[in-house]
Amino acid sequence: MASLEGKVIIITGGSAGIGKCIAVHLAPCKPKLVLAARGAAGLEATRVELQDIGLPVENILTVQCDVSKDDNLENLVDTTIKTFGSIYGLVNNAGCSAPGNIEEVDMKVYDTIMSVNLRGPFYLSKLCIPHLKRSKGCVINISSIVSKSLMTEVAPYCISKAGLDHFTHLLAAETGPFGVRVNSVNPGYTKTDFVDQLGLSEEEKKKVDFTFCFE
Repeated sequence: MASLEGKVIIITGGSAGIGKCIAVHLAPCKPKLVLAARGAAGLEATRVELQDIGLPVENILTVQCDVSKDDNLENLVDTTIKTFGSIYGLVNNAGCSAPGNIEEVDMKVYDTIMSVNLRGPFYLSKLCIPHLKRSKGCVINISSIVSKSLMTEVAPYCISKAGLDHFTHLLAAETGPFGVRVNSVNPGYTKTDFVDQLGLSEEEKKKVDFTFCFE
């Protein structure tokens, strides 16, 4: 990954969990990382950790961003370009979920999950496409194994990740001819703080251990 030196990479949900781990993993390659998340404290903690492992402070940009809000995503891209001048990589990692099967789930909760997990990556990718074409860059969507399997306790999350997978295929077909690579990563259960925020029962958590990824 030495070729990533100096390349500009946006990571949503970059203040914790999988997003933070991606940033830490990339740091030795000396890219220019743009970390986007809602919480300023988490972003600052990640920035400090990246500096501690050797990524220069001038290679780190933190932007408070709610991926469900269009103006936040527009600001994220504008600030990245104003600061670093280009975009090479986009990691659509930010996600949310809530317990509930199809019968139980509140439609406002459903809309929030779809907005964060599917609409946000769609619009952010759309905003980045012109820059990615110029850089011959890449998009990585963090999906989940539940896009292809069933877990009725979190039905909207499963649906959103299935949609994210299909979006990945569509974006790859559209941008591939311009040299942009698009892939999804569909991990199984990954232990992060996100699990504890779901409010699942202990029995449901046992099922999660074998089937689920939270970012």
